Order: sequence, then structure tokens, then C-alpha cells
Amino acid sequence: MEYRKLKKALIREEFVALTGSFEQAVILNQFLYWTERVKDFDYWIVEENIRRQNHGVGNNINPTSGWIYKTAEELNEEVMLQKSPATILKYLDNMVKNGWIMKRNNPLYKWDRTLQYRVDLNKLESDLLAIGYQLEGFKKIKKS
Repeated sequence: MEYRKLKKALIREEFVALTGSFEQAVILNQFLYWTERVKDFDYWIVEENIRRQNHGVGNNINPTSGWIYKTAEELNEEVMLQKSPATILKYLDNMVKNGWIMKRNNPLYKWDRTLQYRVDLNKLESDLLAIGYQLEGFKKIKKS
């Protein structure tokens, strides 16, 4: 008998405190999980370091690395929230509005309607520090 691979979703206290919602906390953690697994992770770290050195959060370099392609349906399935795609998109839009993740359309294929997301590690880390938490268990960006 072959067993199927079990899914795991992690709820982190610091993300619940930051987002005010365990659902958004789970989704945010899932994006960090995928961020460490993107093929251009090393370039993403370089970009985040440049952004930090050039006045940190909010500078206007155009991020090209670390983008994750996920539909609301795929994300919902991964984190097992059993929410509608519209609800998942609402959570994502809130995280985009707060600056913890960025979103864009596929810049290479205009016909591709799957949104791409990227964690803004500088903003995430800064906002966590502001409420008394550190980002633990994740490869840190070098402090300048």
C-alpha cells in the first residue's frame, strides 16, 4: 500500500500577532516556505540586501527575483484552510496592502492570469520588530 504525502501547515505566533488572523499567518508562512525554495533564492537575498542598504523598506528598486506563482486554489489546498478562492484573495490583498508581500502579473506572458507573489522580507522583519518579535527560523538578510 502506498501512502500519500501528508500536508503540513504551520501557525506562527508572531505572524498571528502581526496579521491579526491565523489564516493570514498560515498563508504568510507558506510564502516564506516557498521563498526558500525558489530557483533564484540567492538573487532574492541579494535584492533584499540592496533594498535594505538603500534606505531599507520602501525604496523603489524593481524586484526581479523571488517571485512565486500560486493560484488562490493552489494556496488554499496547500494550507488546508477550506476557504473560497475569493476569501484567500482577500487575505492576500490585505497582506499586499500591508506591504508584507508584493504581487504582480506575469511580466513575460501577458496572457498568464496567475498572479505572482514575493515576500518583502525587509518590511516583514521591520513590522515584526515593531511589535516585539523577531523573524526566527529563516535565513536572515545581512544587516548593513
